[in-house]
Amino acid sequence: MLTPRQTLQRTLGQLLGRTSRSVFLALLVIGAMVSLNACGSGPTEPDNVLFVNGTVEHRSTSTENFAMTVDGLLQVTLDSIVPQLPEGGVLADTSLVIGFSLGRIIEGECVVSGALAMRPGDSASYGLDHGDYCFRFYDSGFIPEDASYDYSLTAAMTDF
Repeated sequence: MLTPRQTLQRTLGQLLGRTSRSVFLALLVIGAMVSLNACGSGPTEPDNVLFVNGTVEHRSTSTENFAMTVDGLLQVTLDSIVPQLPEGGVLADTSLVIGFSLGRIIEGECVVSGALAMRPGDSASYGLDHGDYCFRFYDSGFIPEDASYDYSLTAAMTDF
């Protein structure tokens, strides 16, 4: 009785000549090596990761500047929002939302266009040219008076 491997070898031997089988196996090995190499160094692995932490108070903003040293992809993920409430304050879980904008630094100022309302776990991706940028976090109307939100965000930058 033949093992499965012997059956495969016999079948390949019958379908292909000895030379063709060697070429086929060599191509199979090369294909596997290329696939494994692509898994470890593809564009999905960030080249730089920035961790941003800050606080936004009722009706206020917080800005964090950063630089893209090369053209690339920026993926931001809001990791957490932790409400800081006065004693006895109550907050509904549905209100854990913070405003977020991406902007360019122009003449020393953070100039944003567009805005997102983000909850913990939300993410957004941007294709950016190299240059100076900023994150703007703000109260989108959900932070109670006399309260604030501590936030953390991860920004993963991948070169094009």
